[in-house]
Amino acid sequence: MAITAVFILLGSFASGMLSSWEPFLVLGMMLLLGLPHGATDHGLFLALQDGQRRGKKISFYLAYLAIIAAYGLIWWLSPVVAFFIFMLLSVYHFGQSNWVNLYYGHVILERGHYLLWGIGILLTPILLHAEEAITIVQAMTGAVVITPPSTTDVYYFIGVTGF
Repeated sequence: MAITAVFILLGSFASGMLSSWEPFLVLGMMLLLGLPHGATDHGLFLALQDGQRRGKKISFYLAYLAIIAAYGLIWWLSPVVAFFIFMLLSVYHFGQSNWVNLYYGHVILERGHYLLWGIGILLTPILLHAEEAITIVQAMTGAVVITPPSTTDVYYFIGVTGF
């Protein structure tokens, strides 16, 4: 967090001086710390809004924080429901992010393809590393998780879905 604050201050007061070094600093920080998922959501949202930046920016941040708070409350009240929501959104997101530019002709085909692809992307590593996944899910939700099918069934799933 301190590193982020330093970069915000440097960017605000010494942006001209840092402009030639910025790509290297950003790449270095990404390699050292990673890029949190959603870190550029505000930029994507603002890029989609023509003009009206100030009011839209504030409303975006307020809505974003409200969604985070609501989801945190759901997780606190029912971790299993929250985990299910997380998995469902992740499945759709992984599928949609890979195929958003493909023309389907029908919304059901589009969403079905997104879901099928996302299920494969998420379930393949989970099924291949079931023991670790079960331990993690149980720690996150407190729920007892059923052991997945045999290794042969996992390989069959991967072969059929193409993952």
